[in-house]
Amino acid sequence: MVTLLFQGEGEVVLPPGFPILLPPESLEGNTVAVVQVPPLPAGEYPVRFRGQVYPFRVLPLERVAVLPPPPLELAPGEEGEAVFLVRNLGNVPLAPSFRAVALGARLVRLEPPPGPLAPGEEGEVRVRVRGERGEGRVLLYAPGAQAEARLVPRPTPLPPFHDWARVPSRLLWDSAQGLALEGRGALLEPQGRPLGQLYYRLSQSALSLDLSTPLYGVGVGLSSRVQSLSLRYLPSPFALALSGDTTGRLRFRVAYQEGALRLGGEVAYPWDYSLEGSYGVSGWGLAGRLGPSGASLEASARLENLLLSGGLATPGRGYIQGTLPLGGGVNAGLGYRFGDEGVVVGLLALPSPLGTVEGRLEYALGRGQWRFQAFHILSQSDPLYTPEHLALLYGRLSYSPESGLAYGLSLKGRLEALQLEGGVEVSPTGGQVRAQANLEALTLGASLGFAWGRGVTGFGLRGSLAFDLPLYPLALPALRVEARTPSGAYTGGLEVWGPEGVFLLPLAEGAGTSRLAPGVYRVRPPRGFAFLEGGRLKEEVTLELREDRVLSLELVPALRVVFLFRYCPPDPKPGYTFGLPGVTPEELLRRTRVRLEGQGLSLLVASQEPVLVPPGTFRVGLEGPYPLEARGPLGEDLALWEAREGAHPLCLVPPYRPLQEQELEAR
Repeated sequence: MVTLLFQGEGEVVLPPGFPILLPPESLEGNTVAVVQVPPLPAGEYPVRFRGQVYPFRVLPLERVAVLPPPPLELAPGEEGEAVFLVRNLGNVPLAPSFRAVALGARLVRLEPPPGPLAPGEEGEVRVRVRGERGEGRVLLYAPGAQAEARLVPRPTPLPPFHDWARVPSRLLWDSAQGLALEGRGALLEPQGRPLGQLYYRLSQSALSLDLSTPLYGVGVGLSSRVQSLSLRYLPSPFALALSGDTTGRLRFRVAYQEGALRLGGEVAYPWDYSLEGSYGVSGWGLAGRLGPSGASLEASARLENLLLSGGLATPGRGYIQGTLPLGGGVNAGLGYRFGDEGVVVGLLALPSPLGTVEGRLEYALGRGQWRFQAFHILSQSDPLYTPEHLALLYGRLSYSPESGLAYGLSLKGRLEALQLEGGVEVSPTGGQVRAQANLEALTLGASLGFAWGRGVTGFGLRGSLAFDLPLYPLALPALRVEARTPSGAYTGGLEVWGPEGVFLLPLAEGAGTSRLAPGVYRVRPPRGFAFLEGGRLKEEVTLELREDRVLSLELVPALRVVFLFRYCPPDPKPGYTFGLPGVTPEELLRRTRVRLEGQGLSLLVASQEPVLVPPGTFRVGLEGPYPLEARGPLGEDLALWEAREGAHPLCLVPPYRPLQEQELEAR
């Protein structure tokens, strides 16, 4: 609303589309007109008065609103789209940039509207995500606006042997070595308490088994040639280990660790021994070793930006090296290695389009021979890095006049759920090519070796299948659920949310039992139902499971409803305006609640707040500090509303109020 004041008296001619709220009238020799400015494109619009043209300027306004979608239900590994509604609230065409963040899920793709939105036009932003275990959110950001979509995990049936002690395992096959079975994971007592870490490997020719706890450990190895046994005792900060095998070898080791200090010693029969120790803090470190073959000592220190390292070993061997950053991602180093002869080493690391490239040149002083090596690694800070597809790119190259040129390249990437790895190594004598594909729990790989002039020298295939190996049943507490509906026993499934994820508990003739790990669980009804407790509808029942429990539930038909408030100003009306001075539409929406009355209930609901209601008709009203009226998306009256599942856009319309006139005193 704008008040136009002209000096003198005469007729005011407004541009097309400008509605007059208060007709022009004379006031003390002046002409006053009150008009409503429509959402027009930016520019100048001519206002005519007494033969003169006055430019009325409408400034450009860029403003976008983002409305959230209803919750999206996804199973682990399943993909779905969260569809956000975007509206251009400004007066210029707008193609805003969008950024999406997925929490508790993997972001797959972001699809903005295909083109700019005209003023008042609406479009859709589709965010495709892949579900993971647990709940999550999708956050969509636009300039000056944001919205959130809830991700709800879809329940799945309880897996087989879910109430057994299981160890993550792999079935391995290699064309050269045959079949093998190995596994590593936490081992539980029958009551479900942690026992320790278990490792095992079973192949066609050997068996190894190792069990460790925070205080002790035992390992056994059996093969056709030798059998071994190892015992460990770990009273922190000490560690003691004793091992032996059927060939007569015996070994005893003791270690001590306290903070950054590590000490260790070992004695073996036939006679052998070793002593070692290390200590390191921020900026410097020291490590040493003593044995029958000699002694060694290594040290490193950082002085400002200069990194120094060196070492000595008997008899008469050692090295010293320094590395210094030169700025701009460039690092240089120089070193000297001595022993049978002296070798000078030079280092240089440079940034490049392929990541960081490091070169290393070695020159043997006695023989006058040299060797060059280079490495390049693609890091996450480089523009070619794409976390959705490329995960690692690593290469190495070496050359010397004696051995010639050798090169190797490793690549790791992702294509949706498929992970791909590959590599190639080439030297003057031959090389090797390898490839591997990982899909969920299945891995397949192949390698090919070749020699120049002789063709293929070796070919190998390998594969693995990951699974959980059940060992023995656990004595877990049993949860028995008994559910009834108004028509009798309920037969179907209930959602059980717990520490291990979301599962579907099946019920037959109104009852079902399952053994679950101790913890806090939430039981939720199927879609279209709610729990009736104390005359109120509940979306879930929470319980703590420590011992056998029986849970009795009453299910009644119910709908999950979400209202999405929108501010809808009315059409202009001469002599009237709407809204309240100084109160923004955002404040109106934030302070308003919908009152639903009917079916024996009286509920207050805020925007985007899920609520359970029984099927039927409700009376709809608004409660808040400001007067508003509720309208449906097409303007229909919602005084009586038939409840329906899902999200419901709701227009909140401010009522008309007369323009307040003020008399001005002439000076």
